[in-house]
Amino acid sequence: MNIAEGCATASDANGNLLFYTDGLVINNSNHVPMANGVGLFGNSSSTQGAVIVKQPGNANIFYVFTVNTNSNGICYSIVDMSLAAGLGSVTVLNSPLYNLTSEKQVAVRHCNGRDAWIVSHDFFSNNFRAYLLTDQGLNPTPVMSGAGETYTGTAGYRAPAIGHLKISPDGKKLAMATYSNSLPSTFALGGFHLFDFDASTGIVSNSLSLLNVPMAYGVEFSADGSKLYGVTSEPVNPPNASVFQWNICAGNAAAVLASQYSFTLSTGAGSLQRAIDGKIYLAQTTQQNISVINSPNASGAAMNFSFNAINLSPKMSGLGFPNYINSYTKPVP
Repeated sequence: MNIAEGCATASDANGNLLFYTDGLVINNSNHVPMANGVGLFGNSSSTQGAVIVKQPGNANIFYVFTVNTNSNGICYSIVDMSLAAGLGSVTVLNSPLYNLTSEKQVAVRHCNGRDAWIVSHDFFSNNFRAYLLTDQGLNPTPVMSGAGETYTGTAGYRAPAIGHLKISPDGKKLAMATYSNSLPSTFALGGFHLFDFDASTGIVSNSLSLLNVPMAYGVEFSADGSKLYGVTSEPVNPPNASVFQWNICAGNAAAVLASQYSFTLSTGAGSLQRAIDGKIYLAQTTQQNISVINSPNASGAAMNFSFNAINLSPKMSGLGFPNYINSYTKPVP
């Protein structure tokens, strides 16, 4: 598929592809739309436009969450992989949850190790919503938390809605990037924030503003949870990006802020994504390469950043990487 930003994939326990989506269409492993899998209410230009979460206790049922700030908000669809001879069919399409959402959504395992939270952020407010998925299905009544900056703007002004949510591997911290446009009056809205997250209750609390800067887009935690990374990006005029690191285990808030390390790149950039190898990958907008942080647990230059590490030619990178439930890269105890 060819998509600008958020997408999601699902595979079986052996890594075999089951299905994938750009938030608009759900394609099966034969790369054709599933039955009833066309017309999702997502948006292919949405930071975290889709995330797929398997229902606890059911090997065949998957929930596909989509977000769209222009209309329809956050919705979910349900895929049953027992149908269509194992290729899957969509049994529920575009069930609405909430309308005035941002482009941010992240999924994380409940502290019981079985259930899952799907966390989103409202538009025009500082509210987080945490929806709980169990073996009984999705609870449509979210846990609400008011924390951090309040989104402002006008209808059609999407910049404050752009940017990622990520949750640390241990489920205890949540990071948020908030984009802004180039107008000086909106600079204060852009930046990186760190919160506490309770994987037992779904509550977000204790906001720490790490940096007020325009065009904040990607965030990611290191595999050991000690470092937080953020990236800002100007994709044109000319393309450039800045990568930031904070040691979130440095101590008090002042120590965390003082630990900031950064460097700049002469490329547009987008998502940061931790993978199962523990490395963090950086999408480079409209480039035929992606970059890699090889040792993200280390401080400063010891992170071993490798620019243009992976060649995608003749293909090109967009802004996004596939969005998936956080516990897939949780370190083994």
